[in-house]
Amino acid sequence: DGAIAVGLPADVAKQGVAIGTSWNYNTAEGAQARALQECLSFQDAPPDTRKLCKVLQTFKRACVAVSIDPEAGTPGVGWAVAPVKADAEAAATRICKSTAGRSREIFCKLSVTHCDGQ
Repeated sequence: DGAIAVGLPADVAKQGVAIGTSWNYNTAEGAQARALQECLSFQDAPPDTRKLCKVLQTFKRACVAVSIDPEAGTPGVGWAVAPVKADAEAAATRICKSTAGRSREIFCKLSVTHCDGQ
């Protein structure tokens, strides 16, 4: 089992984003706890953003991907879960580009890609 937890403030450009993922856990509960722990301790986000962390999705035998614009003060971030790694990566990148805006979409980079049960 795997999970993704996200702390998503109203203004990602100003407040950042916190993300935690997990995979290959024996239970959904274990996966959720680990993803939440990772999100709450995400060092690239301020404490107020980390406080917003919540588990958004659990998954089994699927892949999770996160794409983000690494430049501080930019809004580009996307994540996705899909049965196939390439599909999760493509969806996360597409979402990042849509949130980044036209001037920053080329900077979206995959920062996480993991598959559960593989």
